[in-house]
Amino acid sequence: MKRRILLIPLLLFLIVLLSGCGRTTLIPITLTTNTYDYHQFPQLILSETSQQLSQPEEDYYLYFYSSSCTACLDVKGEVLAKLMVLSTDRVYLVSIQYSEDIDPRIHVTGIPAFVHVVNHEVHAIEQGATNVRRILGEIN
Repeated sequence: MKRRILLIPLLLFLIVLLSGCGRTTLIPITLTTNTYDYHQFPQLILSETSQQLSQPEEDYYLYFYSSSCTACLDVKGEVLAKLMVLSTDRVYLVSIQYSEDIDPRIHVTGIPAFVHVVNHEVHAIEQGATNVRRILGEIN
């Protein structure tokens, strides 16, 4: 009798285990809310420091980030999702690895950072994930 009681759960376990072995369909697991990446916005990427304060618009934003920055990675999805829906404001993307990647007239000391440029001059600088999220809520 004891063998039969132990055998039933074992049989149920084997049935469940073996019933899934013939499946070939995998269910993808998404860890983030979106799958956008910076390279999907080539028209917004500024690769030269000389471009940072010389865009044709009189009023725009620069978003400074690095692929090795934890805070930048934390807000990456939110930033890129916002770029998809912007209708009025313009945001350019600036990937930095070294301080030399930032125009010397722009005094960014930490990333992620938003720089508001008006008439080709720095109007405001907001640094850190909290400030980046606040700016994302303000631009449209």
